[in-house]
Amino acid sequence: MKDYMICIIYPILIIVIIHPFFIDYFFEKKARELSLDDKEILVGCLSLENKYHHRRSSDSWKYDVNIDGKIYNTLDIRISGFPYYSKQFSFEEKIDQNVSCYRVKYVKVGYLFFERIYIYDLVD
Repeated sequence: MKDYMICIIYPILIIVIIHPFFIDYFFEKKARELSLDDKEILVGCLSLENKYHHRRSSDSWKYDVNIDGKIYNTLDIRISGFPYYSKQFSFEEKIDQNVSCYRVKYVKVGYLFFERIYIYDLVD
């Protein structure tokens, strides 16, 4: 019975634990590659859906934004190295729910039935 656990259960547990990190790395790497081609950078509309405090911290805000009809958390759609990454803090300070469209450039990465987007930059 112990051999069964070592051969089957432990590898499955390891895969379950590292899978999210691998997926994030894969999508971010692919987004960086796609961003090198100007045709892969899409222009869309971003609007604020929800602004709320993180449950464990009263001084940090979280933002749910709508980009072309889909809702994302701003922490999930940024990549260090993209121009937006350095502008995110100042952008989030001035974002307003009454503004219906902030123009953004973003990269869409699809793999099988998974799809993610990453904000490349703000359009002035």
